[in-house]
Amino acid sequence: MSKKAKRSNSGGLARFLVYFLSLMVVELPIIMIYRNSASGIFVAMLVVGAVAHFILFVGISAFITNSVNKKFEKEYNPIIAAYQEDQDPQKLLEALKNMKNKPKSPMMHNAYYFTLSTAYYGLGEKYSALDALSYIRTSDKKLAAEVIKQRQKISELPNE
Repeated sequence: MSKKAKRSNSGGLARFLVYFLSLMVVELPIIMIYRNSASGIFVAMLVVGAVAHFILFVGISAFITNSVNKKFEKEYNPIIAAYQEDQDPQKLLEALKNMKNKPKSPMMHNAYYFTLSTAYYGLGEKYSALDALSYIRTSDKKLAAEVIKQRQKISELPNE
């Protein structure tokens, strides 16, 4: 199994554990309190608990996602800002390659490799730019369309 596959499996397992544990925190007290009651209030409390669980899970997931990439974003955002000012692909490439923190979420992973592709394209390195694009995985139609545009633009470069 590749490192990427292991990371994606562990991410799915982590999300499942967070979901399951938060479900238990919300639903277990309701079940324990109303376990001897077969009344409508039991069903109502389970529904309320399920809604509360959903809200809790979304909040925890958002918090974890934001905190996981915080170090990467603190390092990545100034690199992008500097590139927008000077448009120097060599500086961009060096800065991206020398980053200490790597992206941990799929969204930041895709942003990193798209930017890496842009740097290689700016330097005229066709195959490296296409290789960087090959690491992007998305179901987002807008990003997929941008990747296709970028791939077409890169394909127009002369062979190295």
